[in-house]
Amino acid sequence: SGVDPSLSVRFWGWVTLGLAKVRSVPLVTRAFAGVTVLVAVGVTWMLPGWAASLVVRGLALVPATALGHPWTLVTTGWVDVYGPDDVGRLAAACAFARSGGYLAVWVGLGRWVELMWGPSEMLQFVMFVQIAASAVVYPAMVVRYGLTHDESRYFGPISGFPATIAALLVVVKQVIPEHVIGGEAWTAWGMRAQYVPIAWAGLFIVLEAVGLAPTASGAYAALGVLFAWLYLRYIQAREDGTRGDHSEAFQFRTLFPQPVRVFVSPITNIVHLIVGRHLVSLSSEQKGPVDPRQRISAMDAADAERRRQRALQALNAQIEKMDAYREEEEESSEV
Repeated sequence: SGVDPSLSVRFWGWVTLGLAKVRSVPLVTRAFAGVTVLVAVGVTWMLPGWAASLVVRGLALVPATALGHPWTLVTTGWVDVYGPDDVGRLAAACAFARSGGYLAVWVGLGRWVELMWGPSEMLQFVMFVQIAASAVVYPAMVVRYGLTHDESRYFGPISGFPATIAALLVVVKQVIPEHVIGGEAWTAWGMRAQYVPIAWAGLFIVLEAVGLAPTASGAYAALGVLFAWLYLRYIQAREDGTRGDHSEAFQFRTLFPQPVRVFVSPITNIVHLIVGRHLVSLSSEQKGPVDPRQRISAMDAADAERRRQRALQALNAQIEKMDAYREEEEESSEV
């Protein structure tokens, strides 16, 4: 008996739809997603133990060898840390599942941000956050080893994936802060987009503290939020020639729930004194002297509205594509 022709048609229909979905993902998001998939599949299922360990240690941040492998400051953001030779196949499979979760969030948010910004700005933003976070984690782990002599954390690989996802969540907070994650059912919980980055960082800090998340994942998540906010607040070039989003709605304290903001405000002031004034002065020197209050008030209302419109356009485009794919899938299943 031969293969049912309808099954063959349905299979190739799924393959075509899958390829179309891959092609619909923008370049930067697709490239990093491809690296994550190749590493996760290879380390978990295809490579022998010694080769899997070699790949992980060649891409993840290892404090003991980071000076000789400087590229790991970046590549650690797209690789998970467990290899089958270190902790067994079951743990490697758990890491594979975790990588799948990271990948789903990365593709969903990364595609949205890249469609809104373009590939060059997306790449610059992600690289800045990942390198800056790694540049803090690396010396911190070296100092920790000097104090505790904990070799497992010094010679073991570290994943920076939480920082990458945290950075994209901060963009969501900037563009659509009042959007309710999960629909109106979450409104009572207050889980609006503006709180998700801090919730993400807090989750990894707690999980790492109880041993359910890899080493430094809490630090990477928190630093991802911090450096993404710094980039968007002071560094990102704007259409009017200025830099950063200086609106009151994007102050650092707005990342936190209302009861906590009174304690966070002093930290915001310190960050502005150390970093913000210097970066703002560099921007004003490029354009000539401009009163800071005029710059802030002139640019943010119109620019924020433009960004929101772009975000909504990107979301609508994704929804239309998903509807088209669903219709094609239904048609192929009826054949």
